[in-house]
Amino acid sequence: MPRHYPPISGRQSINTALGITARCIAIIFFNYFSNRIDAITQCGIDEAGFSISKTLALTT
Repeated sequence: MPRHYPPISGRQSINTALGITARCIAIIFFNYFSNRIDAITQCGIDEAGFSISKTLALTT
């Protein structure tokens, strides 16, 4: 037996649209800052690894 759902009101549609918009904006900002942090961290790790290998090469 099919279910009969009540019609969606204008307020529910607005809340849904605002929720989807906020989610999209949050995902964009998350990806932006995540990529920035990854770039900074990767650069720092590369430099630290180079320093360690250089120090070990000098001591052996």
